[in-house]
Amino acid sequence: MKAYFIRALWGEYTQIFKDRRFAAIGWLDKIPAEPHSRDYFIQEHRRLFPDNGDARTYQNAGQIFRFWNHIKEGDIVVSTYRDGRLIVGKATGNPYFEKDDFTFYERIPVQWNDQTVNRYQLSIGLQNTLKSSLTVFSISQVEEIAQAAGFDVPESKKKDTIPFDQAKLTENIRKKILTLDAAEFELLVSKLLQTLGFEATQETGHVGDRGIDYEGILKVNGVASVKLQVQVKRYESNKINDTDIRNFRGSLKRDFQGTFITLSNFAPKAIEGANNPAMETINLINGKQFVDLFILQYDDVMKLLFDDENEVLIEKLQFKKTLIPL
Repeated sequence: MKAYFIRALWGEYTQIFKDRRFAAIGWLDKIPAEPHSRDYFIQEHRRLFPDNGDARTYQNAGQIFRFWNHIKEGDIVVSTYRDGRLIVGKATGNPYFEKDDFTFYERIPVQWNDQTVNRYQLSIGLQNTLKSSLTVFSISQVEEIAQAAGFDVPESKKKDTIPFDQAKLTENIRKKILTLDAAEFELLVSKLLQTLGFEATQETGHVGDRGIDYEGILKVNGVASVKLQVQVKRYESNKINDTDIRNFRGSLKRDFQGTFITLSNFAPKAIEGANNPAMETINLINGKQFVDLFILQYDDVMKLLFDDENEVLIEKLQFKKTLIPL
């Protein structure tokens, strides 16, 4: 079993996909000739889009080739609504071509789940995979998306993953971070945010800040700047509830986004409230996702701690690099 993302014109056609029980792309205007070779799709793309350069032609032809040749019955198919909710299903047959009132004629039948998946509760790695701008691409985190959708993971896949238990490793690192006290954890969060481009503009974390631990500007490599306020809770097991989210949202300054970070998790009502489309979205980072970010930014975080000569945190957070998956 493999997994593939098929974009529904950035969410515009997602409900049509679900209602009509298929996923579709819209490049070709006729049934493709056999065999479905990459060269054939390159020629067809050039015929239909003569103004496209080679780079776009080869990229798009590759996606068409992937759609017609790679996705098989039983594979997981993922698409997304505009608000970020994911629909997940399984392909129930082979790709086919059908012309009717819907403009995407290249289709594959899919049995979609009734419930959507909140992408922001997935691992950071999978969230990053889903950020691809391609219309059709493979998802390497098959087991994670299968579990999020409630599908059984094939026994052969489970055996393949026994030598490296990602979930156990993540939990071990989380427990190591939990040896930090509340102040040490907040300092670690500040260093992690700094490696991501965050620059504090105001001292917070004191009486009168209404629960805001950090306030500043998140600068994304000169591409964008986001005003951001952050709340941190070093909880081991207590879940963040919807009241916590409401209070945090009420504390946000105008034109600021909010991020809530915890080492535990968020209750379902808290997740629902944080992603309420009628309000400013609150970004949520749970314990697993925080570990994901820590792993990705480990070298940069440790460098900042060494620069600060913070021997206490350095000693508590040093790992053998063989324990950190890249």
